[in-house]
Amino acid sequence: MTIQIDSRKVKPGDVFVAIKGQHEDGNKYAVDALNNGASLVIVDDSKYINNNDKRIVYVKSSIEELKRLGKNYLNHSNIKTLIGITGSCGKTTTRTWIDYILSKNIETCSSIENYNTIIGLPICLSNIKPSTSIGIFELGTNSYGEIHALSTYLNPTVGIITNIYESHIGMFSNFEELASEKISIIDGIKNSGLLLYDGDCNFANIIENKCKERNIKPISVGFGNNCDYKVEHSNNEIIVQHNKISIKYQIDAIGKHYAYISALIVALIDSIGLDINYYKKYFNELKPLGGRGIHKQYQYNNKHFTVIDETYNASPSSMIANLEVLNNYDSKKVIVIGEMLELGQYSEKYHNKIADVLSNIQNKTTYFIGNRNLHKIMNKYNNVICYTKISTNIVENILNTVNNGDILFIKGSHSIKLDLFIKYLDNLTLNDCRK
Repeated sequence: MTIQIDSRKVKPGDVFVAIKGQHEDGNKYAVDALNNGASLVIVDDSKYINNNDKRIVYVKSSIEELKRLGKNYLNHSNIKTLIGITGSCGKTTTRTWIDYILSKNIETCSSIENYNTIIGLPICLSNIKPSTSIGIFELGTNSYGEIHALSTYLNPTVGIITNIYESHIGMFSNFEELASEKISIIDGIKNSGLLLYDGDCNFANIIENKCKERNIKPISVGFGNNCDYKVEHSNNEIIVQHNKISIKYQIDAIGKHYAYISALIVALIDSIGLDINYYKKYFNELKPLGGRGIHKQYQYNNKHFTVIDETYNASPSSMIANLEVLNNYDSKKVIVIGEMLELGQYSEKYHNKIADVLSNIQNKTTYFIGNRNLHKIMNKYNNVICYTKISTNIVENILNTVNNGDILFIKGSHSIKLDLFIKYLDNLTLNDCRK
């Protein structure tokens, strides 16, 4: 019996909680949920209900009841290790990779999709089973105070701050406030718990001091010599050193950022008392998630080329990291950059940084898709072709410039909809298969 807030997803036995959102009122769909087999329907507005079905429960606030239900699932579970993950980039990859590795030998429960808010988290908690031993949940934020609320609600035994970068900085007063938001995950970690974090970040001292105040053990992971778990990498081969122990493995993902995420998982496994030597044999199966760096071969107009799909989202730091990896390829690059959103007053500053990085990449053709105000910035080196928004015609125009053996790299904020490239190419491939 799980919680649903979308009546279309209700299966027999589920609990439907009617949530009033900005665009829809879940109370309107209470009857639909009943018809789909809901065992219980919770509403906070009765005007859409015309019957006295005993499965309907009226409450003052559906959101508060949703939170109570989620907490009830958690409190009655047998979870031994509860992991909360926040950070500017890499939360979903970190969570998914942890779940993949640990589930080889342990019953786990993980966040679903992008359910990382105070509404989404209780829904994820309803998927906990009696046999679940480890829970792995994302904590997201778009405004100050959300991480504190989520962490104090979840009360994890282990917290992870993947990194503190510029993502969503437009939603905060400054970088320090953004950093404080991520660091506030410490507020909810149980006494004597653990916090894994980026030891190379500028806020390491603040993190360590706050952990000390709350009797939380800080564990740093990074490339610096002072990190508790020090990472070295060459392409997809990685070495993690901790005290006098050296752990060597490979992953099916290229880039410093992926090496770091995998090292976080090594540190987690080791720190919670599991045998890293048992689990490390599964690390070579770790690969990028959809829209986050997957390499795929495509054919268009009888030309064969590689697409690096980074269309899920973009921040300045992740964009720079990806472009630095891209610069290592000898092949000609066709680069499609989408505007990075939610940067507020810092938008021009960070797009300037991307233009600087692009100027150092050799053997390329570059396109930018986004706000016209940014075109001059992106084109300051006179080699970027700019559009204001994506369309099928633009996709076709760009694909016509890709030649045999080229690399087509695509990355931008999700709302720029650069995934149109992937949908277009996949549709062509599907149609070819049907012929």
